[in-house]
Amino acid sequence: MRKSAIQVLQKIPDARLLSTLIQTLADEYSDERKEAAIALGNLGNSDAISALQQALDDCDREVTIQAQRAIEKITLSNRLVR
Repeated sequence: MRKSAIQVLQKIPDARLLSTLIQTLADEYSDERKEAAIALGNLGNSDAISALQQALDDCDREVTIQAQRAIEKITLSNRLVR
């Protein structure tokens, strides 16, 4: 259920979701952590980078991969904006 909710949030570019998604990176379930990383990448807010960098040490490889992709996506979008 929570995984599905986070997947819906991935499609809503609302900065008010930032803190909730960052908190979800520390969830006990890896599926939720992975989906939060994807959502943060889609959100594109550079304030999430620090939390995503911490997620690079996650014990689940998929979380690590999605955190790296999110960091790259945020970094690229910030370069394009400048």
